[in-house]
Amino acid sequence: MNLEEFVHDFSKKFSKGVAKKAVELKLRQRGYYTQTQRVMQAERYIDLFFDEKQINLEELATVYGLEERRVKLNASKRPYAPYKKREEKK
Repeated sequence: MNLEEFVHDFSKKFSKGVAKKAVELKLRQRGYYTQTQRVMQAERYIDLFFDEKQINLEELATVYGLEERRVKLNASKRPYAPYKKREEKK
């Protein structure tokens, strides 16, 4: 599967917006910053409060209604596998 096929399959299964967000998060995990300047400034603002021990991340997440989730990949969302042609019955 080439990149173009992967992008088409990935975007079709998860929607373009979700796919883009997942790529952004993967890049962030690897140390690449793709967020807007304003979002990065907001993160730095939070970090300053963490440095002063005035808030913690779990409490902040609760205020915004964010909670950890566990998910597994549904069979219909697994990476593309070419369909095998069925043999015709004689």
